[in-house]
Amino acid sequence: MYSKLTRFNVAALLAAVLFAFATVAEAQISAVVTHVGEIPDTGSISAMLSATTSSGLTVGAEYEFTTPSGKAGRIIIKDTFDGGAVALVAEMSGPAPVAGDTLSLVREWEESAVEGGAARTETLRSSAQKIGPEDVLRIKSFPVGQLPDIVTVRPDGTLSLPHVGSFTAAGLTVYAAGDVIQERMKEYFKRPWVEVTLEKQKTERVRIFGEVTVSHWRVSGPGEYELPKPTRLTDFIATVGGLTDRADRKNIKIMRADGTEIMADVNAAAANLLSEANPVLYGGELVYIPAITSRQTRATVLGRVGRQGIIHLDTENAFLTEAISSSGGLSPDADMSGIIVVRNISGERVSLKVNFRDILSGKTESDFALAADDVIFIAPVADRQRAVDKFNSLIKEALPTLNLLLLLDRLKD
Repeated sequence: MYSKLTRFNVAALLAAVLFAFATVAEAQISAVVTHVGEIPDTGSISAMLSATTSSGLTVGAEYEFTTPSGKAGRIIIKDTFDGGAVALVAEMSGPAPVAGDTLSLVREWEESAVEGGAARTETLRSSAQKIGPEDVLRIKSFPVGQLPDIVTVRPDGTLSLPHVGSFTAAGLTVYAAGDVIQERMKEYFKRPWVEVTLEKQKTERVRIFGEVTVSHWRVSGPGEYELPKPTRLTDFIATVGGLTDRADRKNIKIMRADGTEIMADVNAAAANLLSEANPVLYGGELVYIPAITSRQTRATVLGRVGRQGIIHLDTENAFLTEAISSSGGLSPDADMSGIIVVRNISGERVSLKVNFRDILSGKTESDFALAADDVIFIAPVADRQRAVDKFNSLIKEALPTLNLLLLLDRLKD
């Protein structure tokens, strides 16, 4: 009897061990890395895998990988197709995988891990840089040779490709554009795969006005700056000199190129740099930093001065001379005898003409006092009337909302 039980226990134990080995073998997937690339806007490593058992790979799931050479880490499956998959390398121990490496993949089965992998994938997709007009894109695709490797977005923001047709790429992330191309290619190919990355981004410019610190040892302060790529607000502020002590950090206004406005809070952004309180800036936008104190008179100075834009003056010192000085002084070709000040009086727009030359020479007993939200325009001496007529026409559109983007763009020579 004892002998029979012993033989039975040994057989059961052997069956359990064989079942465990079979389960592990089934859970493991072998894949060969065929292509590796780096996504510029996120720094993530993307790998294309060739696997005979790709049906076992789940989009959004995480897999631990090891290689015969000792490399290890985790990947997140981004997409699958017949015979392979596309993955993002989420974690590495040692060198990154390269083309030709054989990966042994084991899925992390915990539900929270799967959900976390999908969430991280979505975060990478949503935080990617957006495509703009005249950006240069690099396209990797399967089947190979059906799409150009390098394409340039048209000035109107559209992109035209074989087997895809034309679509609006400007405003899409590189992931979203890849999804559009891949979906349209399904009409001609069974299992297409597409990856889009930014090869070169057109340099854009952003304007900033208000309470920005001016430094004497580097380019800083209110003005217009190059924005080589989309940059978060806090990073942009740091590059232009930072904010003054009077800045209202909780109520920063950003005027988008399409005319919409959003508010930002750099104090809240300090706790989470990827939050909505710290938005990404794009070319053609304007950032306005208001003053926190109410004892400030705001005015807008346009035309022939060193720096056009919104200024804040202490209420007790809100005079035309101070406004021009705070804007970098007059240009050599400025018409000092006919400076225009537009003021809102009881809901009506009134245009006042000030002879600044008389103020400087002492012919006028006192300086010209400014009121809140005055708009000051200094015309050039040459062709003065044309410039004044243009300003008067534009001011009707800009007031009372004071669309500064409109004024600055259309008052250019």
